[in-house]
Amino acid sequence: MKKLLYVFLSSFFVLSLAGCGRAAKAPADPAPVESGQRTSLFTLVEGAGTDTLLLAGETAGEVFTLDAEDLCLFQDGSRAEPSALQNGQQLEVAFESLDEGFPAAVLGAKTASIQPCRGYFDLCGLYLQVLEDLWGDEPALNDAVKFINVDLSTAPGNLTEGEKAAIAHVFAQRHGARALTLTYEQLGAQGYLGKATTATDGTLFYTDGFREGLSFSISPAVDHFSSPTRLWFSAQKYAGPLAAVFFEECSAFWPEGKSWADGKAAGYTVESYAVS
Repeated sequence: MKKLLYVFLSSFFVLSLAGCGRAAKAPADPAPVESGQRTSLFTLVEGAGTDTLLLAGETAGEVFTLDAEDLCLFQDGSRAEPSALQNGQQLEVAFESLDEGFPAAVLGAKTASIQPCRGYFDLCGLYLQVLEDLWGDEPALNDAVKFINVDLSTAPGNLTEGEKAAIAHVFAQRHGARALTLTYEQLGAQGYLGKATTATDGTLFYTDGFREGLSFSISPAVDHFSSPTRLWFSAQKYAGPLAAVFFEECSAFWPEGKSWADGKAAGYTVESYAVS
């Protein structure tokens, strides 16, 4: 009963104290919107400090690029310098249309306003760093990789489906591979893991492994409960039953008003490490 109450209270505080470990703020004043334009809220996943921003929306496949060279930026109702942009921010962008393709370009965007962050600030950045750290571990597994699968279906922190797709896209692009966003079961069902074998309990497993790729996953840490300033998770790099890396019982911290990637004040730790 005590454990159940703790889970309830933890969930309550995570939902009620969103935004970099602080109480949620009211939305910032929007930037001016010209006639014929519409607005949408995006997460800035990558590209702060450059002329090309990678944005994520709410639903599956909503990954966009935005030319920020001539973008007028607003914060708290006033004009802001381009240096105010940070990966992980929420941007309300006024634009004309979206083109086709993946990622799709945001067309006719002239203004954007920085909104208060929701949940764990720059969670995409944290998970991209975890994936890069896994990539660098046991590098021999990375040879001749054609596909990189990133399974964030159970990743803690309430990522949007668009953010999950953006993380997979960025990570696969960095390493010259095609991005997939499938669960282990879906990888097997779609033929990426070879022939299935039935275990004694009736579940399927695959002895061949991922012969043309690697699968990465991030999931909740067992027996650990997250708070508004501390997130617990586990991560895995999988090439096959005897070729995998495990980061277990990881945690990241969000000091008030700072990104997890602030450097001196924040980071993530791995309490348990294993290789098979």
